[in-house]
Amino acid sequence: TSADNTGTTLVTANGRRYKRVFSGPATLAWFGVRPSDTDIGPKLQAAVDAADDVFIPDGTYTQLTTVRLRSNLIIRANPGQVTLTLPATYVSLANAIDPSIPLNNVRIDGLSWRVTSQERGVFGTIYIDSPSVTKLTIQNCSSTDAAAKDSTNWLTLKIPAGKTAADITVRNNRVEAKRMGCEL
Repeated sequence: TSADNTGTTLVTANGRRYKRVFSGPATLAWFGVRPSDTDIGPKLQAAVDAADDVFIPDGTYTQLTTVRLRSNLIIRANPGQVTLTLPATYVSLANAIDPSIPLNNVRIDGLSWRVTSQERGVFGTIYIDSPSVTKLTIQNCSSTDAAAKDSTNWLTLKIPAGKTAADITVRNNRVEAKRMGCEL
């Protein structure tokens, strides 16, 4: 009964379902993402929902829709070879909409962002607000918002009273931000 996501589940016109058997990361190309797409957000979200380890092939992509992270997830790319341009929003990756859902065991590795949005706000390209967070690693990433009009952070991590955070690692990143690189 799985829906066709074009990546790990394929459904034919007559309703037959095929499940991809693979080891290692699921590549975003399986989900039909191309550098020429006007918004990779929905297809990246489909990949994040379908696989625990997602690889973004080399290229420059446009993202208009925020992708919601979940626990037990790796999103990776070859460092310096993937750029996500954000012309409509600062927020590329965020926690689930429901702030009571914890975020555990997440790694973001090798992504680059170029923010050109004119949106106002103090959030970040990676925006995590409210859940308990454990084993979050953000590494080998880069970002610039030099073309953006307003100030923002690159990474915003908010853990309110009554919630917990442990094993947060932010390393080997290069960030140019008008406001702050990170707000923890």
